[in-house]
Amino acid sequence: MQRSSRGKYVALALLLCGAVAAIALYLRPGPFGKPEAAERVFVVPARNLSYLVILGQWGFEPVEGGLERMTSELRDKVPGASEAGVAAALRLADWSGHAFVAFEDPAQHDWSGLDIAGGLPTFEPHHRFAVVSAGDLAFPHVMTLNPKPSDVMAGPSVDLLAALFAQEPLASALRDDPGSPEVMLLRGKLEAGIRTVRSVREAEARVAKVLETSQARLTTTETATPAPVLLGGVREAMQTIALADGGLLLVTNAMRLVTTNGDDTQASFTTRHDLSYVPAGADPIAGRTPCTSLLGGSIEQTGARPLLVPSTRGDALVIHHEGVSRVYTLGEGGCNFVHRGDIRVPLERKQDPGVPSSAGTVARLRLGDDDSAIALIKPGDEVALDLVRSTSLGLHYPAWLDDTTLIAVSDPPDPDDPDAPERHDGLLFLSTEHPDRALRIDAANFAGNPTIHTAVPAPPGPKGPRLIVQSRSQLYRVDLPRSVPELFASLGKKRPPADGEPLVVDVDTREWTFTPLVQDNDRLDMGSPAVAPRGDLVAFRIRLEDKIPPEIAVVPLTGGPMRVLTRNSLDDRDPTFTADGKSIVFSTFYQVDTTDWSVAIGRMVPTGS
Repeated sequence: MQRSSRGKYVALALLLCGAVAAIALYLRPGPFGKPEAAERVFVVPARNLSYLVILGQWGFEPVEGGLERMTSELRDKVPGASEAGVAAALRLADWSGHAFVAFEDPAQHDWSGLDIAGGLPTFEPHHRFAVVSAGDLAFPHVMTLNPKPSDVMAGPSVDLLAALFAQEPLASALRDDPGSPEVMLLRGKLEAGIRTVRSVREAEARVAKVLETSQARLTTTETATPAPVLLGGVREAMQTIALADGGLLLVTNAMRLVTTNGDDTQASFTTRHDLSYVPAGADPIAGRTPCTSLLGGSIEQTGARPLLVPSTRGDALVIHHEGVSRVYTLGEGGCNFVHRGDIRVPLERKQDPGVPSSAGTVARLRLGDDDSAIALIKPGDEVALDLVRSTSLGLHYPAWLDDTTLIAVSDPPDPDDPDAPERHDGLLFLSTEHPDRALRIDAANFAGNPTIHTAVPAPPGPKGPRLIVQSRSQLYRVDLPRSVPELFASLGKKRPPADGEPLVVDVDTREWTFTPLVQDNDRLDMGSPAVAPRGDLVAFRIRLEDKIPPEIAVVPLTGGPMRVLTRNSLDDRDPTFTADGKSIVFSTFYQVDTTDWSVAIGRMVPTGS
């Protein structure tokens, strides 16, 4: 009897335990409804974007809606359901057989009361999507976040895909060994999505190869000795400005190589332009510091690209951005620019911001349909003052010889008689103290050449100013016999003609000297001359052979054989001397593989003098 009673008690206890377990199983919020399928997902978007089409193309079976809509639908589908918000979306997914719910902008949702494996993670700014497991996969819920977006292939859809494929069993479909027939079946359904995930890695490898090739072009293919030094990396476009204090101002714009589908590669650039200062002798990358005296050290591009134009000596600067030209002069200390004021005179068609003098006055060239002019504008001016204007002379390339004198190139007026003798270009001297007047040097002074390409100032000679003039394939040093004010004084009281044209007087050049500089000048193309501050060298761009990109070369200011400082297959342009004259900074344009972009990077090479 005792044994029988004990058996009855044991049997009764087992029955009670089973009943309690059954009740607990019934009451707990476990899976119910349709069985979950890994390719079936809910998406809760937070922005005005829809992901249904792209997810469908990738093989998923998506449903999309907001939390309010899902909460309402749960009430209709599951009588007595009390969940709301995130919990309602997960409960509805469980009922309808959707294995995952993707929440956009997860940091904006309330996750309280949810049992998440490992606890709720910390949401970083790049976490655009959180994917949470539902139904049979939710004991506890597993939350996965998209990793930091790839620099190569990015976008909200790619972020969503990355967060989804971080979940099991979706992650198993990416592995080489499928492991089971179920995974093989899932892989077949999601083949397009799997290709997209893998294409991100392939695109990153392809872009890395493009960058490696670009780096090699800029370094290992250079055969000059010593080799030029890169002033930046291949991921940034750059404008380099040599400053009067010996440092460099670098204007950089970061480049990204991106792809939308993993097959094609395109270059894009950020809208921020960083203004950095490199002291003389410092490493051009590690030694950079923000030049905060210029617009806080960066410019945000909202429309047209900002334009920066320095003075010849690098002691003044014009920054044109958003319709305003800001004028700066360089003070004492590293990159210590002083804002002299703004110019709000709008730029007209075919017009650039102008060239500043060391004192901050800006000379602007205007090329109209019927006339051309060189105007002077000072900070604070709202109207430009024409220094010289002509309907018959074409004006080009103004440059400051000093703070009161400009030089420019003029086209000859069209002859009324087609049988008239050939007319020549002219080199004009303009004075801020003598508006509407110009002294003219005929191009015939340059070995009879009819054309002048450009002219730049040089340090003064023993008797007066000097400048370098390019005429065809030769550079000439021009020595004036006296100062420009003395030359203008010879005009006496002559007045401009009544037709509105400036008074242009041809100068007697018998006391002038015109010295050709380059001995071996049988070259196809040359240009962009610049003179060393100490007056011993002239740098210029030179094309050594037909269809070969130009190199950078120097020639003594006294004349002689040129020395070529670069030897490569790249496009080298716009040389400028550093303040001590010991180095030349210049722009090198290189083609980015697999794109249509040619990007400028700064380089520097010693002059060897």
